[in-house]
Amino acid sequence: MLKQILLAARALIYPARCATCDQICDEEASFCELCAETLEPIGAGCDRCGLPLAGSRGGPARCLQCLERPPPFSSARAPFQFGGALARAIRRFKWARLPELATPLGRLLRGSCAPAGDVVVPVPLHPRRLRAREFNQAALLAYAARASSRAPPVDVQALDRVRDTPPQTELGVIDRRANVRGAFRAHEDRVRGKSITLVDDVMTTGATAEACTRALLDAGAREVAVLTLARAMP
Repeated sequence: MLKQILLAARALIYPARCATCDQICDEEASFCELCAETLEPIGAGCDRCGLPLAGSRGGPARCLQCLERPPPFSSARAPFQFGGALARAIRRFKWARLPELATPLGRLLRGSCAPAGDVVVPVPLHPRRLRAREFNQAALLAYAARASSRAPPVDVQALDRVRDTPPQTELGVIDRRANVRGAFRAHEDRVRGKSITLVDDVMTTGATAEACTRALLDAGAREVAVLTLARAMP
């Protein structure tokens, strides 16, 4: 009873707010009703990279790119397309330095496809970038997405970014792969023999996810599945 009273008091003094526009919203909601209308869920698609397939009916299927060049990760999943209110919320989270948005965004991820496997590894920032931003958005998302105390633990020390690469934003697919090649190093004593869920905020071309996966597999990880909050459509 006391816990319920305290939760009600907190909701009254600090009401939940939309992750995009800051309007007051339902306590367990990540967005207000208007912003939530812009979310675009990703349905069935390629069973390797997760991209939607035209005419897919939910059965096992591979996109042409994964047939020609299979990625090193076993699967990649994102519950939503990168766009609308979700894209604005992620940009606020990262660039406006609002780490508190990890809670509503992590809740959104947890409610759609919570991390699984033996351990959850967030995509790391280079120490120089981490000092500038003051937090790693992927790590905060990974912690916020844990469904319960029985969920796989988050290990922020399993993977390091050893090279401070330029931002990927303006680069094409080939240049993105070259930019992050060799940029990550995994610690064998933390990942060997384990099934890893690699967590990030957005997956665009998959270049960063592939580079991280190769580092984890080289260090002895059994398999790597990629989980992101959003997926940019090609």
